[in-house]
Amino acid sequence: MGKNETLIILAFADLGSTSIHWHGVSQIDTNNMDGVNGVTECPLAPGQSKTYTFLATQYGTTWYHSHFSSQYGDGVLGPIIINGPASQNYDVDLGVLPVTDWYYTSAQQLDYRLAPTGNLPPVADNGLINGTMVGPSGSGGKYNINTIQSGKTYLLRLVNTAVDNHFRVSLDGHLMTVIQADFVATEPYTTDWLFLAIGQRYDVLIHANQTVDNYWFRAQVQSACGDNANSSKSYRLLMTVTLLTQYRQHQVYLCI
Repeated sequence: MGKNETLIILAFADLGSTSIHWHGVSQIDTNNMDGVNGVTECPLAPGQSKTYTFLATQYGTTWYHSHFSSQYGDGVLGPIIINGPASQNYDVDLGVLPVTDWYYTSAQQLDYRLAPTGNLPPVADNGLINGTMVGPSGSGGKYNINTIQSGKTYLLRLVNTAVDNHFRVSLDGHLMTVIQADFVATEPYTTDWLFLAIGQRYDVLIHANQTVDNYWFRAQVQSACGDNANSSKSYRLLMTVTLLTQYRQHQVYLCI
């Protein structure tokens, strides 16, 4: 879809009460479609449905998620891409790369336990990049793999969909060129890392221009911004959720 197109989305509450929020969408003249239960609408009761209709007046990368209780922590969310101009050219759009914390106990159960106490969220059991990751012990799980070609420039859309963790993200041996942040096009600038707060989005360009080798994409939990059980032994505050980039026969493999 593109800017100035109308979105018509039918949501069903088949798993219990819910409401769907379109993160960062301005909702000009359609405030009742914002999906924030208790503020702009009542939540859908189990078995009910609602058609969300609104105009895409912005462009770039965002996400939708349940706004009912802690429901999005159990995965009721997804990416949104609204096509529009870019402030710098690229060859291939790799799509959205969500980064998140992950709890083995359901968010609903954790919410039920913590609400009466007022305590902070517990330590997350793991972190996921693009919905997958190896376990903290190094066994179980897997890295997601994409293949890109050396010499090309790739658009990567970063989104933090976490419940409690904020991340510092980087790609070993590479600079990232930022071209958009939270639906706002920027004058392109390069950086070796970005701070990705909860709900925040960056569109960045990665240039596959380095020597044939292995490179890791890193999403590191910051010390005052949540905690995670999948931490490196050398850096207790850094989470070892990583993406492996391999240059091989003019190909680059991204293990996310």
